[in-house]
Amino acid sequence: MIPCMQDIIEKHKLKDFVVVADSAMISVNNMNELEAIGLKFIVGARLANISQKLFETVTSTVPKTDGALKRFQFGKRIIVVGYSKKRAHKDKTDRKKQAERARLALSNPSLIVRRYKFLKKTGKNKWEFNQAKLEKAEKLEGLKGYVSNAPELSNEDIVHKYTALWNVEKSFRISKSDLKARPIFHTVKEKIKAHILIVFTALAISRYVEVVTGKSIQKILTLLEKSKEVFLKETLSGEIFTKYTQAKDPEAQKLLKLAKIAWVT
Repeated sequence: MIPCMQDIIEKHKLKDFVVVADSAMISVNNMNELEAIGLKFIVGARLANISQKLFETVTSTVPKTDGALKRFQFGKRIIVVGYSKKRAHKDKTDRKKQAERARLALSNPSLIVRRYKFLKKTGKNKWEFNQAKLEKAEKLEGLKGYVSNAPELSNEDIVHKYTALWNVEKSFRISKSDLKARPIFHTVKEKIKAHILIVFTALAISRYVEVVTGKSIQKILTLLEKSKEVFLKETLSGEIFTKYTQAKDPEAQKLLKLAKIAWVT
């Protein structure tokens, strides 16, 4: 990943480049490697894994008011923690469901075949309810943390840049569902590369169209599905003409006009 970012920065002469990633990237090695080449980053924080002292400070001092943000020193970096009522409601609901599942599994320990958040193993086929972990989860309800090595950014800027990750997640969803990037049935290397190239090109075009029109690609496909492209061949010259038909919907007409495509009325 780092060589790719360096190529992008060099090619486009970028300055103040900031890497934004979710909590899966929060390993110490990853952050150290980014800092070693002079890159700034914002990554999701795993608040349950921070030191007990910082944990108590965070959970006791961040105001439980919607939209509240507070900054803390996190070693040589900073951690910004925000509170959301909506997140708190979801966290509380999830915690209760997970606790119920854990207690139900505890009543039938021989049937436990997977990990439960609030169960801890005490021996072979022996489990007990993890009350300490439950209490920790309760204290974290509504809180979300962001680790960064860019203290010059405001708390609001850090959160805003991180929440923009939904654009990346949306692109993943489009490539997996609408564009069917996987499974890949090819076995020849060149064909695999061609498949990925076609999917990526289609993804780039789809996202561009969404930005220009303000509509989702699924909405656009629904609007245009009745507009058919007809091919007409002139028998003498062999020249082929194309026309689009049935563009009766005003929104569909706007899309075709935007693409400079004429249609038959």
